[in-house]
Amino acid sequence: SANNSGRFDISYNSAAAVRTHLSILNGSLSAAEINANDTLRMASEGALTSNSTTNPLAINVGATDKPGRFQAAGAGLTSNSILDIRAEGTLQIGVDDLETDAKIAAADFTLSSTAIFSTGAMLEFDFFGDGSADSLTLKGEDVLLNLGTGTVLTLNLVDGAAPLAGQSWSLIRFEDIIDENAVITGSFDLSQIDTDIWDLSNFNQAGNWTVQVIPEPGTTALLLASAIFGPFLYSRRKARR
Repeated sequence: SANNSGRFDISYNSAAAVRTHLSILNGSLSAAEINANDTLRMASEGALTSNSTTNPLAINVGATDKPGRFQAAGAGLTSNSILDIRAEGTLQIGVDDLETDAKIAAADFTLSSTAIFSTGAMLEFDFFGDGSADSLTLKGEDVLLNLGTGTVLTLNLVDGAAPLAGQSWSLIRFEDIIDENAVITGSFDLSQIDTDIWDLSNFNQAGNWTVQVIPEPGTTALLLASAIFGPFLYSRRKARR
């Protein structure tokens, strides 16, 4: 729903058979505030801008018992914005296909403004069968990623992904930033990560926010199991939306 002040509310009803979403697949949506208690999608050709020359666009994702989700790709989010991922909310890199309700390719989301994560909020990356993975690019001198006291990191193997032992990806990147050490504050909650598969020792500023598949015997079997059961887990993830 929308009102004359430029506020969009994406409602959530746990009993509803059909989820509610607002999708910007191409073109631009200008607003003052977006409250995403269900799904907000911004595809790589879409843009979200503030309807004010002085006030930032406020995007609030999730609330208590309302697991809102912002699916974001591309660089269309205005630098004049504040992205607030609240408890139970998720920033998902990449946008689900509207027909299949699943991602079909890896994506990059460029953030050039402020993003604030509450404790329990989630940041989600997917890994694909072609060896590609999602990434988050932090760009410009106005960007700030505030992880609070425990943003939950989620890594999903989808599309039959079974990466090779030793394979690695840099999930968070920097562009046009002088002091990269000042951009990310707070900490990740890594408790949901399967450490029998993933080596997170370089998932930090010094390690270029890199995740790596553990190069040890048995890892391949675990990855194959994840690839087999991944679609089931992904369907459960969609059911929670």
